[in-house]
Amino acid sequence: MVETITLVIILFWLPQAIYQVLNWTYWWQVKEYRFDRFFVFLKTKDGKEKLDLIPIFLKLSILIIAIFKPLFIWLGLFLLILVDLKLFRETAQKSIRKPIVTERVKKILATCLLGIILTLLVYWYFNNIAFSLFIGEVLLLLSPLAGMLWTIPIVNKIKIEEIEKAQKVLKKIKPTVIGITGSTGVIYGVRLLEVLKEKNIETHLIITEWAKKCLAMEEPNFLLLKWVLIEWEK
Repeated sequence: MVETITLVIILFWLPQAIYQVLNWTYWWQVKEYRFDRFFVFLKTKDGKEKLDLIPIFLKLSILIIAIFKPLFIWLGLFLLILVDLKLFRETAQKSIRKPIVTERVKKILATCLLGIILTLLVYWYFNNIAFSLFIGEVLLLLSPLAGMLWTIPIVNKIKIEEIEKAQKVLKKIKPTVIGITGSTGVIYGVRLLEVLKEKNIETHLIITEWAKKCLAMEEPNFLLLKWVLIEWEK
C-alpha cells in the first residue's frame, strides 16, 4: 500500500518537474543567461508569477514538514495535483513556454534530467519520499543554473572561433554593413543607404522585422519600404 502511494506521488511529481525545468530554462534563455537580468526579473511581480515561485515555495515548505510529519505528504500530493492540472490546462491551450532548442539548451536540459534521475536514486537509497522530493525540488532550481554555468566555457570557445572566422572574411571582402533596428527615425538609415548607393559603395543591409513595420508607419505609402526591400533583399 505504501509503495503504491509512493509511486502515485512520484508519477504526479514528474510532469510538473519537467514543466518547471522547461519554464526556468526558457526564462534563463530569454534573459540571455545573464545573472543580473534574470534576478531582476525574479524580483518583479511578473517574474514571480511566471516562474511559479509561490507553488515552489509551498512545495518546499510542505515537504520539509512531511519529512518529520509523514501525514503532510498527502497535502503535498494535493498540491502536486493542482500544479499538474494547471500544466494540463496550459498544454491544452498551447501556452506552455519552452526554450528554443540549441546545443546549449540540450546540455542544460541533460543536466536537469540528471537532477531528476538523482532524485529517484535518493528515494531508492533512503526510502523516504518526502526527503527525496525535497532534494528533487532543490535540484530543479539548481540544475538549470548548473547547466548554464558548465556550458559557459564551451559557449565562449565557440564565440571566439566564430569571431575569428568573421574577422578573416571581413579582411578579405571589407564590406560596408548597415543595420537598421526598430527605433524611430529609421528613414535616416534609409537615407544613408541612398548616399552610399550614389557613391557606388557596396553595401549589405541587415533589417529587423520590427524595423520594416516602423518604416511602414513612418512612410505610409510603403514606397520607401518597397525600395529598400527591392534594392537590398535581392
